[in-house]
Amino acid sequence: MSFSDFHRYDANEFYTGKGDRLGKKENMTVCKCHHNDLDWVVVKVFKRRLNLFGILPKDENEGFRIMLHEAEKIKMFDHENIIRLYGVLKWPGFGGIALEIAECGDLGGFLGSTVYVPDIPWWLRQRMLLELFQALRYLHNYSDTKSVAHGNVSSRNILLTRKLTVKLSNIQGTRDISEGGDVFENRIHVLESPEHQKLLDIYSASHVAYEIITRRILTAAEYGYLTSLGHRATNFAQLEENLGGNDVDISIFNKMKDTVIKCGSTNEAERPDANAAFRMLSQGNLDFYGEKSSEEALFIAKQYSYYQPQMASVKKPLDVAFRAKTKEDPKEVTQYPFLHTLNEDNSRPTFCSPILTHSKLPSWPSANCNP
Repeated sequence: MSFSDFHRYDANEFYTGKGDRLGKKENMTVCKCHHNDLDWVVVKVFKRRLNLFGILPKDENEGFRIMLHEAEKIKMFDHENIIRLYGVLKWPGFGGIALEIAECGDLGGFLGSTVYVPDIPWWLRQRMLLELFQALRYLHNYSDTKSVAHGNVSSRNILLTRKLTVKLSNIQGTRDISEGGDVFENRIHVLESPEHQKLLDIYSASHVAYEIITRRILTAAEYGYLTSLGHRATNFAQLEENLGGNDVDISIFNKMKDTVIKCGSTNEAERPDANAAFRMLSQGNLDFYGEKSSEEALFIAKQYSYYQPQMASVKKPLDVAFRAKTKEDPKEVTQYPFLHTLNEDNSRPTFCSPILTHSKLPSWPSANCNP
């Protein structure tokens, strides 16, 4: 794949600021950007040449290669419950992937915000879980000849839009699990069948369902290994008591509880596939896609996003906010973050303790150590 295989955007069309940085790794930064036509989007900014622990690879375009590989994977999928790719960007020293934005962040953060969102209607919880299974149905039945498994279904990889619509993310980690296709690179399922890998997604989805029901976020260890969900029956019983006599909510609760138990079964023969899980959960009257429900979901989302910390910052074009340094650029003092100043000749002082960064440095025997 090359840049010509994607829709190209100019970096100066996207505006961002330091307060819009959503996350950062060593060679990749995720930031929120504004575009006149696309409105708000998320852009993953990659360095052209990677710097892995101070080691520069021989391939100067290694960062671009990784970026295009990720864009190729995301471009494959076109579904309302999967994050969409808009296009790619390229400017000196950097490249980027423009993605659909999910304004309310990840599902785990939303469920855990019991202070700002004290109550989540049960119809909305059911809708979230159904939309997750819709995304898995799409992946597992991608085409007549190809099946795809996500491999990392969790509440942290499920994003929510401003209308609280589910968007499955981290799609670049998916693998073709058709007979003769690729296998997970970071897992030990090389000898496992495609059906087994699909059922692993369903097993992980049962954990997400449990989180949606109880609003208790599971740890990574609990996602990776749960022998039985039976010991959690006391939590379900307490929740059912709190529902009172609302027949509609009780009906939804029971369907979600059955989904958790069946999809979380340690016996794969008893575990339903994505189609069966969707049908099991969607039985009955589903009226939560109506106008009234959409307005209520939008109100809850606004209530949640209102309390999220917003950092005011000056917006700059992407190619200005992320600019490749040149030899003509002056040296920045920030390359020595534990020092207040450099010596007059721009040399580095002989000794200064980083522990004393935020306190008044004493007078050291060496004249070079007086800040």
